[in-house]
Amino acid sequence: MSGRPRYTQKDTNHKDIVDELEALGYTVIDVANLANRALDVFVGGHHHATRAWVWVQVEIKPDRKARFTKNEKLYFAEMGIVDPWKAGDVAIIAATSTEDVLRWFGAIK
Repeated sequence: MSGRPRYTQKDTNHKDIVDELEALGYTVIDVANLANRALDVFVGGHHHATRAWVWVQVEIKPDRKARFTKNEKLYFAEMGIVDPWKAGDVAIIAATSTEDVLRWFGAIK
């Protein structure tokens, strides 16, 4: 199997989150099927506090008990993210729902 990318199965809530974000007017670039991936989607939209158009990188998980892959852990660590479930200075989050992403954008509390 050398030379061929290894694709993984998307989480069961992946499509719902993407569809809901797009229906709400956010731009979603799905990169989940890229080989050696470390995140699932890029989401673009207006941040409610800054009113600026921004992007956030999102790793979608089915629930908070789900494990992160080796590549995901490495990526978060390289970006200085200690806890993927808490938004930090770098625009990378883990999410289990559309609401998690909307919270990052300040659209809901």
